[in-house]
Amino acid sequence: MRQLTKKQKKILDKYIDARRLEELPTGVYEQLEKINDTEILWSEVNRYLNDNHLKHLYNKHESRVIRL
Repeated sequence: MRQLTKKQKKILDKYIDARRLEELPTGVYEQLEKINDTEILWSEVNRYLNDNHLKHLYNKHESRVIRL
């Protein structure tokens, strides 16, 4: 399986402020590799972190938007 597993996503969800793999604490990437290591894991992690961060950021500021 080339996509992130539910277990991997659950781990990454703890780091909502991280936007890239390099911003994760030491050892987290190795933990993800042990669950499901693929040749594109680093890319999938970066994509998921960035998407998750932007979604959280947008939702946080959405409550301040005045709808016309």
